[in-house]
Amino acid sequence: MKKLIVRCLALALMVVAVFVIRPLAVRAAALAQWADAGKGLVYMAAEGDPDPNEPDDGSE
Repeated sequence: MKKLIVRCLALALMVVAVFVIRPLAVRAAALAQWADAGKGLVYMAAEGDPDPNEPDDGSE
């Protein structure tokens, strides 16, 4: 009986790890990549580089 309880608890812990902790880790990694990409745009704007989203009309 004790083994059954331990196995059920182990299974429940694995389910929590797969369905709760892993998606949070994936979101955190995606957020970190998005933040790094945003930093690059902020540095470009601070250095006076043109906005990559604006069309180049050749006025410079």
